[in-house]
Amino acid sequence: MVIVIDALRADHLPFYGYPKNTAPFLNRLSQKSSVFLHAYSAATWTSPAVGSLLTSLYPFQHRVTGGNLADITREEGKRSLLVSAIAESITTMAEVLKKCGYRTFGMSSNFLISQSFGYAKGFDYFHNFRMKTDARFLHAKLAKWEKELHKGPYHLYIHYTDVHVPYRRRAPWYHREENRRADIISAYDSNIHYVDAEISALYEWLGWEYDTIIIVTADHGEELWDHGYRGHGRNLFDGTLRVPLLVFLPKGGSTVRLIKPNVSQVDILPTLCDYLGQKPDPQFEGRSLLPAMRGNSEYLAGRPIYAHLERGPYRFRAILRDRWKLIMTPEGDPGWLFNLETDPGEKKNLAMSSREAGRKREMADLYREFEAKSRKYEQKLVPLKASRKQLEQLKALGYIH
Repeated sequence: MVIVIDALRADHLPFYGYPKNTAPFLNRLSQKSSVFLHAYSAATWTSPAVGSLLTSLYPFQHRVTGGNLADITREEGKRSLLVSAIAESITTMAEVLKKCGYRTFGMSSNFLISQSFGYAKGFDYFHNFRMKTDARFLHAKLAKWEKELHKGPYHLYIHYTDVHVPYRRRAPWYHREENRRADIISAYDSNIHYVDAEISALYEWLGWEYDTIIIVTADHGEELWDHGYRGHGRNLFDGTLRVPLLVFLPKGGSTVRLIKPNVSQVDILPTLCDYLGQKPDPQFEGRSLLPAMRGNSEYLAGRPIYAHLERGPYRFRAILRDRWKLIMTPEGDPGWLFNLETDPGEKKNLAMSSREAGRKREMADLYREFEAKSRKYEQKLVPLKASRKQLEQLKALGYIH
């Protein structure tokens, strides 16, 4: 069971230290789960991030980087988009779990996580709502699959967009604030409350407590004016790159609750394989997190993990190693270097510090060498005809401008 809550910041959850209990159910679940304190997306917008989660490949490998989604072209008087998709040659999470004997179900209310772009690969049942939709509508559709769900072991991927812009003001959790920033954050938090309540109901309905692996994460976070703007997909700062990662294993399968070393979305699929006793596919870049959940996380120390962003004019690369983080541009600009141990808010850029010149060079070289030598797949581009209403929602969601 993989739950993705689109645009959910880790630090707006109580088990990551947020002072408000925005997620009572997930907070209770976290008490008997492993929580990864420093989990990172592979990108800061949906298409490449989910591509990495489902394939254990980084975006510059699976090549789902958006195509020309930021631009609208005209073809015979009709608007169309050209969008990158998961190639047929890439193995996905659903394909792996199907081979393990699981029936596979996928559901998404994000326009981009759809059959058209390859995200349904390996699913026996898959539904995309094509428009931003409340969690209760996803669950109503899921209820129609109930008989199929009960026929045997199953894997479910469910992708919620309630926390994504535009934010609804959800009663009774929303409280109006006079300050505009505080008011928008109150609205954002109210949607976390809402989807948490819906997940709680789903948990009870499907009886996940005893025999279900539950993974809760986000495709990316959300900047709330941390670096001067609200949204995501414009940079690789932690407001959008850091994500929650909670893993519940049934029957006390994990012994460590809080795990500190850096981990990535690309680790989720290898972890599932390890738990099921399956040899990971050689294409996977991630590592199993099961040893860390059972008390040994030393193997994660010093490990570099990577992130990538190519979305319209926003083009950045990042590497994290322990508590150090380097963000670069492809053009070789000075970039940003942060010590996240002493500067978790990424306010003090050390990229130009002569004292850290060696560290910056070493991290940049690690990134460039890995990107240059890593296995890469062909980029598949899919033309998409979209209605005016769908284009308007894509604009409201921030995918086109």
